[in-house]
Amino acid sequence: MNDENLKYIRQGKTGCVFATIMARDPDKIGWKRIFNPTEITVPKNAYIVSYIFENKSMEEVKQWALDRGMYEDITSKNTTGLRYKGENGVSWVQYFGKESHVKTRQTPHSELLFCVKLPKKYYLKVGFKGVLHLAHASVEHIKEKSLDIIWESCFKRTKKILGYNPTVAEAAKTTYKNG
Repeated sequence: MNDENLKYIRQGKTGCVFATIMARDPDKIGWKRIFNPTEITVPKNAYIVSYIFENKSMEEVKQWALDRGMYEDITSKNTTGLRYKGENGVSWVQYFGKESHVKTRQTPHSELLFCVKLPKKYYLKVGFKGVLHLAHASVEHIKEKSLDIIWESCFKRTKKILGYNPTVAEAAKTTYKNG
């Protein structure tokens, strides 16, 4: 299977420099990529799970997720977050695809992406407690002195791609723009 979405992420188009680095070797951080799933499954050794839907629209993917137990959380007057409750807590689910309202998430195919458990070592500046956030990905293979540089680069690259400072609409907790 040709993983066009992973190629997009490797090219740095998401704005997240951590994602660009981690996309080089997803297995190293326990990132499991499942194509055209029929049910929600979380492989035992997964820390991050991606469900890639090659022929589904954003609305179809959203309905697929809701029908299988994911739920919505209002993040602002105009935005909604999709959530997954697993054995290790609540995950913020991000949607990537052609129809995404966020330029940095406009991958070739629809994809739901979320963290399912905390690794031994993750970047402490993430600062979200009580939720599983994609930024909780393992940073064991990244040198300590590089972490702050990468963190700052994420904000600069995202702003450059978007053309403005990110708002709640582009935040990790937001999956969809309403309406």
